[in-house]
Amino acid sequence: MTEAGIRANYKPDEKEYNEIRQVYERFQEMKTARAKYEKKWEKAEKNYMGYRPTKENDDWSSDIFIPITASIVEAELAEIVTQSLKPMVVERGSEDTPKAMVMRHLYDFSWDIGKGDVEMFDILKSALIKGTGIGQEYYLKQPRKIRTMRDGKITEEEVMEYDDCYLEAVKLEDFYPDDKGRGFFGPNGCRDCIRRYVMHIDDFKNYFTGQWDPQGRAKFVQPGGDTNYWEFYKPPEGERKDKDVEVLWYYNKPEDKLVIIANDVRVVSIPLPYKHKQLPFARAVDIKDIHQFYGRGEPDLLESIQEEANTLRRQVLDRNHLDIDKPMLVSDKLTLDEEDTIAAPHKMMPVSDITQVKPMEYGDIAASAFKSIEMLNEDAISITGMDVRMQSLSPTARTTATEAAILKEATLRRLQLKIWMLKRDFLVDIGRLRVSNILQFYSQPKMEKIVGERGSEYYKQQVDKARSEGNLVTAGKENYKKKYRNIRLKDTAIEMSNGMMSEVPAKGYTFFEAKPEFFLPTHGGFDIRYEATSDIPLSKPLMIQQKSEMYDRLANNPTVDPWVLAKRYLETNDEVPDDFRLKQQGEEESPDSDMLQKLVDLAGKENEMLMAGQEIPPTPYSTPAHTEIHIEFMRGEDFKKFADEKTVQNFTNHVTGETMAQGARGGRSGVPGMDAMGAPGGVNPAQMGGGVPTPPGQPGQSPVIQGGAQVASAIRPQMGPATGREMRR
Repeated sequence: MTEAGIRANYKPDEKEYNEIRQVYERFQEMKTARAKYEKKWEKAEKNYMGYRPTKENDDWSSDIFIPITASIVEAELAEIVTQSLKPMVVERGSEDTPKAMVMRHLYDFSWDIGKGDVEMFDILKSALIKGTGIGQEYYLKQPRKIRTMRDGKITEEEVMEYDDCYLEAVKLEDFYPDDKGRGFFGPNGCRDCIRRYVMHIDDFKNYFTGQWDPQGRAKFVQPGGDTNYWEFYKPPEGERKDKDVEVLWYYNKPEDKLVIIANDVRVVSIPLPYKHKQLPFARAVDIKDIHQFYGRGEPDLLESIQEEANTLRRQVLDRNHLDIDKPMLVSDKLTLDEEDTIAAPHKMMPVSDITQVKPMEYGDIAASAFKSIEMLNEDAISITGMDVRMQSLSPTARTTATEAAILKEATLRRLQLKIWMLKRDFLVDIGRLRVSNILQFYSQPKMEKIVGERGSEYYKQQVDKARSEGNLVTAGKENYKKKYRNIRLKDTAIEMSNGMMSEVPAKGYTFFEAKPEFFLPTHGGFDIRYEATSDIPLSKPLMIQQKSEMYDRLANNPTVDPWVLAKRYLETNDEVPDDFRLKQQGEEESPDSDMLQKLVDLAGKENEMLMAGQEIPPTPYSTPAHTEIHIEFMRGEDFKKFADEKTVQNFTNHVTGETMAQGARGGRSGVPGMDAMGAPGGVNPAQMGGGVPTPPGQPGQSPVIQGGAQVASAIRPQMGPATGREMRR
């Protein structure tokens, strides 16, 4: 056998050679095992995208693609991504409760800066279309060289575009799992897997340098070309053979190794770089096919329905085309060509006998054709659970908004199964990998060189400060300060008190340095949990419908308070119940809190003025609460001890006038425990102050105009902002 040309320059040892052969053999086995699924993925993609082949110019037949598949996938995706899909990090011991709180903030911070929601969207969309979505959770460092102009010279430096945990949506066609695996965890989990990259040779050279080329093997990698050059690698057809490199990242969990092969060259062979020592992938499925790695997507369920719907609708449209522009029946003796028979406004076709040229006539399209289309739509609803009437469509004349909302509510029940599976399988796996990576990489400090002239006071202060904080690191003659990540928090802050961390409310953004002692757990890890309740809340129209039915059934029940029932219904409709309440005769409008406080404060001032011997007429439009303050004051020991006969009379006149006005407005005083005369428990107000007789007048008749008496000029200067006009408002 002729030796491959690559061996002339690249000569691997026996171990290296065996690893190359192992990776390519496993790659071929994995590729063969999933071949039957690849055809389904291609067809599912076409059905979702509404693929139509290119038509010839003379092809008049309809090629419309009914968007059944796309509308169902998009409707499901719109509902799923709006749910709360972030995991909850919980402690394994009570002493780790504060650390779990910090870890939750670290998780949210890393998720936000890595646009985790966007990558999650791509993974879920792949799952709904192709049945399976793959996410890779790893630590991403993305350096880039930039050039800047300084002092007239161009300098080159390296910047880090991204340096944190990252969740990436992996293209399903570029991922090859263990052909015997059913998932990533458990006894039937994948033992190994391969992720395939196709890179431009220049991108490959830029990436595989330094730590990613520990043995200097990247220089032997050549882009695709003559297939006789390699021993194991065969360039796929259709790729840019002169520029592209196929890179295989082979993860093996039992052997704890990561091997990277690029066009028959082993570039890297290291232990798995993560402390969790798991395959850094997670799988999301739409419809789980038990005992299989791959799931089924919505297009797979709708495949036959989609084809039949396209066929029927195309036939109907073709019939309409023919009916609008009918074929012409002509005599074989006429000398008319095809262009002469094309319809056009005011066009004349000269013939010798008008009876010899006539269009073909068709009967009407049978109603059974449209009935068949409706049945196909019902079949699509039955298999997917998604009703087209809730997929961003307005209610029809036969479907009210509430009915449409209830229909949508019932439809979403099918989605809860998908969300339940996502939370307990895919998202738990992602949460475990992310938390482990945070514990591993966030605990590694970054070294910040202490700059300044050595021996200077400023330099010494920086060194002493770093030493006192326990962050000083000395390497040779250079001193460095350990720096940890600065975590941004919103509307909350983390404070240290007596060595314990606590979360406190705060306005805007706050920052927190994530030192390892703040989040490294005592028990070795954290658990990932989700709430067991449904995350799809009841819609507002459905709540209104429920309250309406409850109101109708209980409105005439003598054991139910009708006002409480009406109040619940109005609150459900976002209305203020008091705006709808029917006021009873004499019932006062409830003053706002500011006016009520002013009247209460005024009662205190009036008590002081009355005790000083001033005569204060009844306060117009006084409330029962205002009058109650006067009565309680008259019951007190200070009043009984210091009030003379005139003071008692002034108080009695003032209180009696207010209570009689209140009683006249409503037939009662309005004060609990008082009669129409304002006496508590039927006791005359005069008896509270020493037996002073009541002022003349008939019971129930106020000595002042009901709510319209003028406020005495003597008290106006002391009322402040509570003027008579404001009190009448």
